[in-house]
Amino acid sequence: MFSKLEKLGAEAILDTVRGLEAGSIVPEKQGQTTTAYAKMLRKEMGNLDFTRDAASLLRLIRGLDPWPGTFTYLHGKLLKIKQATEGGEASGKVPGEILAADSRGIFVQTGAGALCITALQPEGKKAMATGSAAPRCSRETAYSAVGTQRTRDKTERRVSCTATTDWIGLTFWYS
Repeated sequence: MFSKLEKLGAEAILDTVRGLEAGSIVPEKQGQTTTAYAKMLRKEMGNLDFTRDAASLLRLIRGLDPWPGTFTYLHGKLLKIKQATEGGEASGKVPGEILAADSRGIFVQTGAGALCITALQPEGKKAMATGSAAPRCSRETAYSAVGTQRTRDKTERRVSCTATTDWIGLTFWYS
């Protein structure tokens, strides 16, 4: 999608410059009330909080791709979430808990609904489709743990996590 938008944007800029040169486009001052400024993107914005609803997490994953990207942590190591889809309705489980893993991806409970992670990148490794490893990653191999997580304001909070013990040991934090 990024490459498609890149090409369309380049064409639109060229058309606009040609129209300005030819005089067929008249510049119009932008109104102050409709002007909106976006905050500068920072890497910390990509830290996924699984207590949020699945739809907002999915928009965050798409919106922060390719930079700064979205991530969570795996045994204290960075785990980048590259692609995801909506994974269905809420199951009443704890946000961050792995619900299932199959050929479609890894399903994780969120604050409202489930998120299906379809591609991820463990720290120091190449990005991979989650469906290819799903047969080795099952809900039965999960365990719960308690630890600490650094928040955006640099304070630490006590959190629980659910992790699978095989293939790459996914850890999803929640508050």
